[in-house]
Amino acid sequence: MESVLTQSLSMLWQSADLPSDFIEHLNAICEPLFPKQWTQSKHPLHLLPHLFCEHVGGDPRLLSSIMVAWNLLRQAARILDDFEDGGIEDGNGAGVLLNSSTGLVFSASMLLSNLESEGIAPSVAQAIRKQFYAVLLQTCNGQHQDLLVERPSLEARWQITRQKSGYFLGLITWTSARLGTADPEQLRLYQEFGEILGIMDQIHDDLLDLKSTEQTAGDLIRPYHWSLPVAYAFSVLPEFQQTQLQTYLQESLTCPQAEAKAREMIITSGAGLYLTVQLTKYSQLGQKLVEQMGFRSPKADMPLGILKKLCHVN
Repeated sequence: MESVLTQSLSMLWQSADLPSDFIEHLNAICEPLFPKQWTQSKHPLHLLPHLFCEHVGGDPRLLSSIMVAWNLLRQAARILDDFEDGGIEDGNGAGVLLNSSTGLVFSASMLLSNLESEGIAPSVAQAIRKQFYAVLLQTCNGQHQDLLVERPSLEARWQITRQKSGYFLGLITWTSARLGTADPEQLRLYQEFGEILGIMDQIHDDLLDLKSTEQTAGDLIRPYHWSLPVAYAFSVLPEFQQTQLQTYLQESLTCPQAEAKAREMIITSGAGLYLTVQLTKYSQLGQKLVEQMGFRSPKADMPLGILKKLCHVN
């Protein structure tokens, strides 16, 4: 059995009359996104949309190109995020990656333009495309705020997290349900569950960064763009400690000792405990949504298992 990558993307790129070397380049970027045998993948983000689609009476086979498009956009967002945050510094290499991310965006758009030919009703296909583009714009706004606001309040940081992480994951859970229902209330439940997963995933990553002893610790220490733990620390520390923390953050990129002191201050502020409590609260909201969506064991085991896994930070 050929992989979805071979079946969908290679044919797509060939139809655009792209030269073989550029196709090979795009293929190399995309290959890690997809399992060799898509149908045998055990990754929750591959299985959950199919479960949701089937649960509301949709045909999970219609998700194939949608899932590929969503993953292409996810990879493009990662590249852009690294580029915009200064994680890609080589001039020529950065330019190539930036152009590659643009290629992934247009590839996803081409896939979404062919949904009717794959058996999706025109009205449903149009609704899905409209939702994709609206959410992508909302995600861009979240990234815009992340880049523009150097010292966001804790409330603003939560909003950025929802827009950058929550909305995008909510997109694929909404879409999977839209293939089987047009009921606004049902779609809201599926979208909110995805948003909760996206937010929990970001909190999980922030907690891992907080516990890391390595100098390269993800987004925790970014002197000009605060993560959730940093935003929390600034919201509770007295003014003189805020000034000290800001100094450590500014020095952290070139001084490991400053990075360690900044991390210690953030941990001492109670950021880890605060985010752990938030994880639990979001998990409880997710559990209620699973019940409202009508899932019972054993089908409920998958979404509940994902919530449980995200709550454990080793």
